[in-house]
Amino acid sequence: MVIGGAKVETKLPVVGLFLKRADHILLGGVVANVLLAAKGLAIGRSPIPREILPKVKQLPITSTKLHLP
Repeated sequence: MVIGGAKVETKLPVVGLFLKRADHILLGGVVANVLLAAKGLAIGRSPIPREILPKVKQLPITSTKLHLP
């Protein structure tokens, strides 16, 4: 499964659902940047909707199924 784009708030529920079903999930775009920021990594000047970070941290962001750039 490949998930990317800018509307993170619509993609997070999908990521949560597919973590239970998919073998691997490749994330890109703003979705990937938000997860990288939630992991505490610097992402430069990329715009991150800070209000979404608490929801992201509820996902198992250390799952080996998630692949980030």
